[in-house]
Amino acid sequence: MLRFLSWFALALLVACPTGSVQAVGGDPVADAKRAVEPLALEFKVAENAMRDRLSAMRETPDYKEAYEAKEWDKLRALSDGIVNPVMEEWKEKFAGVAKLYAGKEAELVVAAAQLRLRLLADPGEAVERLVDAYASSAHLGGVIQSPRVPQGMKPERFAALMTKVIEENASKEIQAQAYFNRGSSHRRGRDLTDEQKAASEADFTKVIELLPSDALLSLKAQGPRFEETRLQTGMKAPDIAGVDLFGEKFKLSDYAGKVVMLDFWGDW
Repeated sequence: MLRFLSWFALALLVACPTGSVQAVGGDPVADAKRAVEPLALEFKVAENAMRDRLSAMRETPDYKEAYEAKEWDKLRALSDGIVNPVMEEWKEKFAGVAKLYAGKEAELVVAAAQLRLRLLADPGEAVERLVDAYASSAHLGGVIQSPRVPQGMKPERFAALMTKVIEENASKEIQAQAYFNRGSSHRRGRDLTDEQKAASEADFTKVIELLPSDALLSLKAQGPRFEETRLQTGMKAPDIAGVDLFGEKFKLSDYAGKVVMLDFWGDW
C-alpha cells in the first residue's frame, strides 16, 4: 500500500500542469528532477504553439503593412503580444518550483532548466549566486553549461567564478566546462591581445586534457586552434565533404579554382 501511495504521489507531481508542484520522497535533487522534466516538456509544447502563432501573425495584413512601412514599434508590439504572456506564465510556473528548493542543492536542477529555457529574468545574478553557494557541487554542470557570459555580468567576474569552480569542484566534466567558459570569456571582442589569446588557449588546452578527444566540448575547445592554424586568409581551405540536395556526394576540392560561397546557418 505504501509503495502504491508513493507512486500515486509521483504521478500527481508529474501530471501537475500549474507549477504548484509538491516535493516527494527523501532525495531533494531527485525530486527536483522529477518536477522539472515534465514541466520542461510542457514548456516546449507551449513554446512551439507560440511559434506557430507568431508565424501565422506574420502573414496577417497588419504585420505585412507594418513591415513594409518599417514601423518597428508596431512590429515589436505585435510579437510581444504573443510571446510575453507565454513566457511570463512559464516563468511563474518554474519560479513556483524553485521556491520549494530554495537554499538547497536541488535548486541547481531547477535553475539549470530555467537558464536553458531562458526563463530567468536575471541570469547573471542567478549564476553568480549559485556558483558562489555551490561551486563544489556535482550538480553544478547544468548551471554553467552555457559558455556565454550571462546577461548583466562582467566577463571578469564570470572568469573569476569559473576559476572558483575549477579550484573547488572535483568533477572533471564540470572542471572542463568551467575551463571552456573561462577560455571563451577571454575571447570576447574582436581585437584580442596576445595575452587574451594565450589565456584562452591555455584554458582550451585544459579542456582537451580533461575530456576524451571526441567529446563535444573537447571538439569545441579545438575550434579556435583550428581557426588559427587552418582558416586564416590565404591558407588552403579544409576539404569539406557532403551530400547535395539530389543525394550526390561532393567535396570542396571538386571546385578548386572556382569561386565558392559557403553558407553556415542554424535553427534554434
